Amino acid sequence: MTGGVYRNADDAARERMRELEGAIETRGAAVPERIRPFLPEAERHELEVAHAELVALGDPSKGPVARMPFLERYAAALEAALTHAPSAQARYDELPTESPDPPEFPFSIYADSRGAKHALERIVRELDPSARFEHEPTEIRVRFALAGAPYALRYRWRTLEEPNFKERMVDLAPSVDAVVHPISGDFVLASSAVRDAKPLTLTPEGALHSIGKSLGLVREIEVGDMDLDAAFLIRGDEDTARSLLQGTMRHQLLAFCRFDVPTLEIRPGRVSLAWHYETTPKFLRHAARILELARGRTGKT
Repeated sequence: MTGGVYRNADDAARERMRELEGAIETRGAAVPERIRPFLPEAERHELEVAHAELVALGDPSKGPVARMPFLERYAAALEAALTHAPSAQARYDELPTESPDPPEFPFSIYADSRGAKHALERIVRELDPSARFEHEPTEIRVRFALAGAPYALRYRWRTLEEPNFKERMVDLAPSVDAVVHPISGDFVLASSAVRDAKPLTLTPEGALHSIGKSLGLVREIEVGDMDLDAAFLIRGDEDTARSLLQGTMRHQLLAFCRFDVPTLEIRPGRVSLAWHYETTPKFLRHAARILELARGRTGKT
């Protein structure tokens, strides 16, 4: 440009394109990809279409005149979305009201499909009469709510340790028996967490882990609590570990460990607890309490 006048239309288009690209970068940072699914439908749809058209155009080196309409549309779509960015961010930060599916069992077990569903239903329905059950060939899945939080449970029952376990489970659940009996097996309980939760895993520490640690072959987080450090192999985000594993959470975990050392896993959108010990309504409530504490402490640190 000379004396405030562009030499030709291409120079003007290139200048305008640079302005649009700068605006897109600034507005895009204020409306990041992670919150776009939570925008109102009209703004979300326009953003998706405008972005797809710009990507489909291909090589950025194509003439500025050809790219201009697509840049204009995408910049305008981002501008319209800016108004809704705070509310979309707030929705993204919320704890989901539905629990994701629990992860796979961290144990290797043998299971069959006889008997245990009656006992499990009694245990869960004592906590939530409206619990929803799904019966699979080798496991039972159930969704329920407790203290306003959503939970999803996977259960598989053992037969190897007790040869008569199948028959005993059938006997435990006659239709006229009002007693809620404990059941053995493998359990994984999950609940929702914030979508940007920092990963953290606590697994039972075995003899091989202890030897590996002493030799420097196993790396873990030490939180400075003798009981927790002895019970668990702690890996993941150190700030989350130190923030979470104290006070009430410490007490709840160590109380749980008197019966079985569980596996606690925190991932974006999900927290889960796995164990294999006789379970009663009180014990299941205890597991849910641990996840309640975890899901409330999984945000940014």
